[in-house]
Amino acid sequence: YFEGKLYIVAEAWASCTNFANQSILIFDAASLGRLEVHNVSAQNHEVAGLAIAPRDGVGGVIYVASYCDGSKIFKYDLRTFEDLGPLPLSRPLSNLQGVAWHGGRFYAPEDGGDLYTFTGDGRVSLLYHDLHNGSHEGLKYAGLGLRWLIDEGPGKKRIHYISAMP
Repeated sequence: YFEGKLYIVAEAWASCTNFANQSILIFDAASLGRLEVHNVSAQNHEVAGLAIAPRDGVGGVIYVASYCDGSKIFKYDLRTFEDLGPLPLSRPLSNLQGVAWHGGRFYAPEDGGDLYTFTGDGRVSLLYHDLHNGSHEGLKYAGLGLRWLIDEGPGKKRIHYISAMP
């Protein structure tokens, strides 16, 4: 969510070698009407989540995480959607299920339960390890911490709250 709009990544995904139509969709948050579609398939990376850093670059940057390529985060200009190239990470992350941004830091969850943080120069460090089984998915910074969606199977979806983040 940014400035009254929902920014969402979408694609046709079958596997890390079979995906297509990677896009950033923009919806009006009040009406849920679709406003824009920006196809980013030309950059040939899968899209698993995004975060907006409104003060980065000239007018803000959209950072896109890939489930299939955890060696970097992909950058797009917030206003023009121009490809700004990748942000290389100091170590590869496996099966990223999203990315969040707050206060100059990124937070990225691996599907296996590790939560990492990294800075704008790509220096990665482990922040937290969750012991629950299941798919560790979406991540959102809100209030004083993170909300992390964990899917432990049918009927066992929960939001894990992690507070007092650096």
